[in-house]
Amino acid sequence: MIRSFSHSATAVSAICNHQSSCKSDTRITSAATACFIGPIYMVASSQPHSRSGIHALPNEILSYIFLNAIDNSDSDDLVDTAFFPLTISHICSRWRKVSIATGSLWTSIRMSLPCSCGQFAYLQAWLSRSKTYPLDMLFDFRDEGWNWESEEDHPFSRDSASQIISLILPHAKRWRHLEFFTDTWAPIHAFLDLTRNLGPSVDSFPTLKSVALSRCNAYLARKGQCFEPIALREPIRFFGGACLPSLRDLSLVGVHVDWQSRSSFANLLELEFKFHAYEVMPNLGQFTDILLGCPGLERLAIAGWGPRLDATGRVPHIISMPKLTKFYFGFVDVEYGVTFLSLFRFHLSPSLNSRILLQSWNPRVPQMPPHSLTY
Repeated sequence: MIRSFSHSATAVSAICNHQSSCKSDTRITSAATACFIGPIYMVASSQPHSRSGIHALPNEILSYIFLNAIDNSDSDDLVDTAFFPLTISHICSRWRKVSIATGSLWTSIRMSLPCSCGQFAYLQAWLSRSKTYPLDMLFDFRDEGWNWESEEDHPFSRDSASQIISLILPHAKRWRHLEFFTDTWAPIHAFLDLTRNLGPSVDSFPTLKSVALSRCNAYLARKGQCFEPIALREPIRFFGGACLPSLRDLSLVGVHVDWQSRSSFANLLELEFKFHAYEVMPNLGQFTDILLGCPGLERLAIAGWGPRLDATGRVPHIISMPKLTKFYFGFVDVEYGVTFLSLFRFHLSPSLNSRILLQSWNPRVPQMPPHSLTY
């Protein structure tokens, strides 16, 4: 799980002049500064009035150094990386002017619990300062302390999700990578509902390369388990059926959509279906149309259930994907797994890496991953 980003709420609020209304007892970690700009900062602070060294560099070169500090950092922490621009903007007045003028510094957006006015102020600041550059966004609102008893008791609500989505929607043409992780369905439903209103415009999402929507509840993949909540089961068209010419990677974990919106999937190279309730999966005809509509598909991962085999519809006898190089299948029912695999014709070659789980999987029982076979 991505670490909480709330330690930066105070600094973000200060930037956006929200100190009077936003309170937080957290702060920017010194680790970010040490990892990214320690050597540069030591030079700058040792000669505060000197025009030699780093102080003599043109703004364009200083901006380039900031960008490379992110690209070549040793930090594996996405939090430090995302908040690096905020850190350097607090070093001195010149660094602040240069960093704020460098829109490409502010393109990584990370949000997590707890939702606060400081978090929303941070989001607005990054959206504004990133100017016209493509956005990479991670919204991780999973809560390890949630008791799983009632979705209404989860700290991340539909209203909070709607507020976030409303802020980023005007920038839809700049979305490049989007990840949205929740424990409950209502926030995901809000995302699907609000994004479908953008309609099937060809240029609605011209830069969107990857989308990962996850309702992180593997229990729903249990055999015989129905989708919950029933009132929100009706599927919604994925991005309103918009053509997504740049979309290459799609992961739907516990998230179902209107499977007729397959035109949005046409250019995919990687596709994941994981941990869905069986009843909300596409029927076999829809599933086949989705796969055949992705002629360049190279990686397919399915965990839990594939298509519903009780309503086949129109389907060829064999599904052939000649460009597939990676195939992963984890099943909860052996009989279903055998039937499902019989639908495929795999073009075996040295480049094909297929992994099929050999044990049935019960999401109610904690266990190590089953043994696998690779060939």
